[in-house]
Amino acid sequence: MQRYKKYELEKSAKEKELFLQKYTGEDAKILYECYKDFNNLVNKYTDALHAKLFSEEYDFICDSIVDAKNRAKGINPMNEEYQIKTNLKRVSLGFLSLDKNGMPSNRDKTRAYCKKKILTLLCKKEIQ
Repeated sequence: MQRYKKYELEKSAKEKELFLQKYTGEDAKILYECYKDFNNLVNKYTDALHAKLFSEEYDFICDSIVDAKNRAKGINPMNEEYQIKTNLKRVSLGFLSLDKNGMPSNRDKTRAYCKKKILTLLCKKEIQ
């Protein structure tokens, strides 16, 4: 078994144990399964929103060998117009511009922003 898979299984077992300590009773296991399903759903939608809203954070995936070498040297392979447009969008949302090489410096914050948006949407009391 791969180390990461083993780590994930151990982490999941600890999470389940802590959950079942907090919530006792006959329906605790069912409640945990619902909790897990809800978290998976939130993560799925968070990933989708993040990919659409902050697609520039995934641009490096399509880099050619030359582009990857340029990024390593601190050179952004994207055209200047795209860089300006992207950085204006990021700043207007309250995030830092991309680094000189075109990589995000605060990806965790943009993902947290998307997760908050999804949770707000899913947990709204009134559906419009």
